[in-house]
Amino acid sequence: MLMDYDRLAKNSSSLEFSSTIDICLILTLSQTGKVTRSLNDHLQELCIHSFNAMLLFVVQVNC
Repeated sequence: MLMDYDRLAKNSSSLEFSSTIDICLILTLSQTGKVTRSLNDHLQELCIHSFNAMLLFVVQVNC
C-alpha cells in the first residue's frame, strides 16, 4: 500500500497524463505517501503506548 501512492504520483506525472491530471493531485498523492510511511514507521511505538495507557486505566478502575 505504501508504494501505491508513490506509483500513482509517478504514473500521473508522466507526459501522457500531464494535460488531464491536476498538479495538486500529484502533490497530494506524494504527500499522502510520505504521511503513510511516517505513520507506519511509528505504528509499533503508538501501539505500545496505547496498550500501556489501557493497562493503567484498567488498574486504576479496579483499585
